[in-house]
Amino acid sequence: MVKELRAAAGHDRVGSCAPTSPRKRACGGAAETIKGRLKRLDVLINNAGAMFGRRELTEDGIERTLALNHLAYF
Repeated sequence: MVKELRAAAGHDRVGSCAPTSPRKRACGGAAETIKGRLKRLDVLINNAGAMFGRRELTEDGIERTLALNHLAYF
């Protein structure tokens, strides 16, 4: 996706940063990474989604599909 966005933007100042899990701490880590890389952020695209075949809980005790699809970006 980054390659396509760079081509559409006409420059290489496009990047990505993805949390390693739907845990709030991982998302906060991604936010800190972005803050450390950039002086300013013009566009942010949040894109996450999955459906897990069996019920699982995250380390935070939240059902994994709910955590990733609805809560991770807060």
